[in-house]
Amino acid sequence: MNIENILKRYKIPYIVNVKAFNVQCPVCPKDDPDNGLRCGLFKDNSGFNCFRCKKTGSLDFILDKLTNGIYEKELENDNITDTIKKVFNPETEIQESVKSYSVTLPDSVPVTKELCSKWYILRSFLKKRNISIETCQQYKVRFSIGGKYPLRLIIPIYDNDKLICWQGKDVTDTVKPKYVFPSHAPIANYFYFPTGFQKKNRIIYIVEGIFDTWRMGNIAIASFSKKLSKEQQLKLLKRNFSKKIVFAWDSDAFRESIEAANDLSSLRDGVGIIRLPKGQDPDSMGRDEVLKLKIKWM
Repeated sequence: MNIENILKRYKIPYIVNVKAFNVQCPVCPKDDPDNGLRCGLFKDNSGFNCFRCKKTGSLDFILDKLTNGIYEKELENDNITDTIKKVFNPETEIQESVKSYSVTLPDSVPVTKELCSKWYILRSFLKKRNISIETCQQYKVRFSIGGKYPLRLIIPIYDNDKLICWQGKDVTDTVKPKYVFPSHAPIANYFYFPTGFQKKNRIIYIVEGIFDTWRMGNIAIASFSKKLSKEQQLKLLKRNFSKKIVFAWDSDAFRESIEAANDLSSLRDGVGIIRLPKGQDPDSMGRDEVLKLKIKWM
């Protein structure tokens, strides 16, 4: 949680000390109020302590008191209030609904053992990326032999069981762009959820690509890029998401992950980042090695 960003956003007067941000205590007795800035909100996110009335507790509690209940309502409202939307851009509204559109998969066939035996280029790619046929079948992966997107894996992307997009990955590793999406589908509005994913997992890892989620299993979601859209940020603020979210973007996106985590931590608790070794991503490292990396909480 970025306490200073929250205080600035709600225009709460404060002073900065070595270990805390000091504010006027909202829980001191009304007949004996805090006329100074004696309530410390600890920078390590461990809570607060009023040095006058001796009240202690969580940051969520004190921020809710400081904002007259607005802070808690914004975080708990499943629909996300207009106020929280305007945090991103006070001049504009975020449109939650997009124009109606339909998505169909390109001409392709399911990936099977028989198909791989006929297509060396497909078999070689799957072996190189350590992707099993069982994984392809689990995620309903298809292979485009010809047509507009030849020699690409076609990976369906669903949201609440509705097909909202697909990704086409070149299996020759020679064609650019390496990844293609249907141009009319607002992929930046969504995440990729792997099979068996539970939004209330204790910790959720945000990774960049679909292959990263496959390697991480049901504890990761893919953002498709090195930044979060406003729509994606809103999804992470809803109550049914995990209490802890960790950015695990590729090693070359560490700086971007810090920026994204800072933005998100000003709106919710439990946001962290990990730094992957140079040249690595979750797909290349594997789940066990990624989970060994130390999490830095914002």
